Amino acid sequence: MSKKIETTHRKLAKALKKHAKLAAGKKTRRGRIDAAASILVIGN
Repeated sequence: MSKKIETTHRKLAKALKKHAKLAAGKKTRRGRIDAAASILVIGN
């Protein structure tokens, strides 16, 4: 894979793990879950 694709893949995997962790938490506020989801959509 090209370097840009590998970098993007790593960022996406990290964001997915963060989102899954926040979504699974019982005490997580909805805003934090939405912020993690926006990272997935926007890619920041």
